[in-house]
Amino acid sequence: MARALRPGARFAVETGMAAESILPTLGGRFQTEVEGLRLLIENHYEATESRLDTDYTFVRGAERETRRLGHWIYTVSEIRSLMAEAGFRIGGMFGSLRQEPYRLCDRFLYVVAEKTE
Repeated sequence: MARALRPGARFAVETGMAAESILPTLGGRFQTEVEGLRLLIENHYEATESRLDTDYTFVRGAERETRRLGHWIYTVSEIRSLMAEAGFRIGGMFGSLRQEPYRLCDRFLYVVAEKTE
């Protein structure tokens, strides 16, 4: 992204996968059902890899299908460092679109940055 933007351009990122957002409230298993489709969600956090693997199982009648997604989990400090290394200056890190300061357990992290070079 840094190569595509001119110096001074602003860039916004939203994530629900910051470590401070997801890990304190991470549950192991969830399920829900909508119009005869049951969704089972099972989370496995690999601490030594900082990776969350989630199995999504869809069940409708006798049909069953499972898909696994992997998510790399970064701390807010790591996100800040990665963005700085890419040539961005952080203008703000927020916990809501109302620009409230980001806090532990906020559902989302919103980062506003500016391309420096």
